[in-house]
Amino acid sequence: MRNGRPRAPKPPRRAWPSRNADGEWKQNGRALLIEVNDCYAEYEARIDGDEMKGQFTNVDGARADWTARRNRNAVSATVNPR
Repeated sequence: MRNGRPRAPKPPRRAWPSRNADGEWKQNGRALLIEVNDCYAEYEARIDGDEMKGQFTNVDGARADWTARRNRNAVSATVNPR
């Protein structure tokens, strides 16, 4: 059970490396949940200003702390393929 709800069954293990990964993210206030490859991996975090800190877990039992920081000098662009 996770956050009071039952966990979905574990998806079949995929061949690695993968060129494509599906996923989604959810935010509730400062809490963030990122699910990748049909919940094969989950990244939970707490947002604090320009930083996110949390824990990564996957269905194989791997677990690690992680941190991401905003780079205010970064430039991004969207390319529309023709």
